[in-house]
Amino acid sequence: MRLNRILIDTGEGNAEYLPNLLTAMKKYGCESIQEVLITHYHYDHTGGIDSLIKNFGPLKVSKKQPPIFDQRVEHKSDSACSSEAKNQPLIEVQKIEHGAVFKTDGATLTAIATPGHTEDHLSFWLEGMLLFF
Repeated sequence: MRLNRILIDTGEGNAEYLPNLLTAMKKYGCESIQEVLITHYHYDHTGGIDSLIKNFGPLKVSKKQPPIFDQRVEHKSDSACSSEAKNQPLIEVQKIEHGAVFKTDGATLTAIATPGHTEDHLSFWLEGMLLFF
């Protein structure tokens, strides 16, 4: 059976991230990434999107946008961005609303808006786990 999984956040895009992710996927029998959910727009959560797409091909990427967010995720922050990276196209993302449900092999996640750290911050509740407010 081919297992798909949802990846939450992508790290900063460090060179060691993708090999570590691939090792973990193999260890747990995961053969593909169904989609990527982003908790918020900071680069340390979105910076690995490029390497994932280069390795896996097109992926569905989703996040909650703040009111003026243009539905794209920047590859790198301006301060850390090379001129080459600045010229790369932005990645279109699907919008996640509070309460959206995501299903994958053996798991169901529900998006919970948790603004504070950033206006667009989301947490994801894994069905079957305790939830306290």
